[in-house]
Amino acid sequence: MVKSVNVIGRGRVGSALAARLEERGVELRPDGAELTLLCVPDTAIRDVARGLSPGPGWIAHVSGATPLSALDPHERRFSLHPLQTFTRSRGPEQLDGAWGAVTAETDEARGQALELARTLGLEPFELDDSDRPLYHAGAAMASNFLVT
Repeated sequence: MVKSVNVIGRGRVGSALAARLEERGVELRPDGAELTLLCVPDTAIRDVARGLSPGPGWIAHVSGATPLSALDPHERRFSLHPLQTFTRSRGPEQLDGAWGAVTAETDEARGQALELARTLGLEPFELDDSDRPLYHAGAAMASNFLVT
């Protein structure tokens, strides 16, 4: 299990994830963390990732639509997209039982992503990087129609 995480972006998703990680005893720290978790808008992922020096740790994003290549030049990378609509009025409990799409290029990365998903209280399933656009379109339609 990852023992330390740097959560970048504390909007609705980042706040819920950070709170759950703290609940589960994972240290949140800005420097030297084993995992850097990008909870920033999709349009910012590439720039934020490029602004971080590649190191021995992991980097991941929580976007449903963004490909793993957005995390270049980092090689130890994966994505975990919680299939959930988040609100500020609720805390980490909104993660409980939600599904989480895991995308990874290696078995090691997949293991890290699955472990993180379970730590967060998500039910993980694997999603191929090439299927992300269709998956995200379906998720957005289902979510938006449900709210409407």
